[in-house]
Amino acid sequence: MGIESLLRLRRQEMSEAERNFGVMQALEADAAALVTQAEQQLVQEQVAASDPAADDAVVEAFAIWLPVGRRALKLARERERAAALDKSYARSALILAQAAVRAVETVVEERAQSEMKAATRHEQAMLDDMWRPCDESRL
Repeated sequence: MGIESLLRLRRQEMSEAERNFGVMQALEADAAALVTQAEQQLVQEQVAASDPAADDAVVEAFAIWLPVGRRALKLARERERAAALDKSYARSALILAQAAVRAVETVVEERAQSEMKAATRHEQAMLDDMWRPCDESRL
């Protein structure tokens, strides 16, 4: 595989890693929104149940709902942690893909510089040969 093909491949891998990281960021944001929603619902239910004007049915309904609300909050937090971990892995993959692209780009640049130096040396050698003083004994 040529270096240019390798560079294209590495850039494609980096693009895929960037897309995956974006997806993971969105999933983490969605999970964080679920946590916020579950927390807000828990607070709202607590406020309603602790209202002095609330009757016994409201308090009993809260008592029945509370384990469900806590479980929903726990699951939302677990999902948020998992999404954060997935995003962390995706970030690591993106960093590695970026490093791989930079490594190949460095090789391409070094090769180009080496070829340019070789061409310059060759041109200089040709010029030196052209301007080398003639042997005066042949004149």
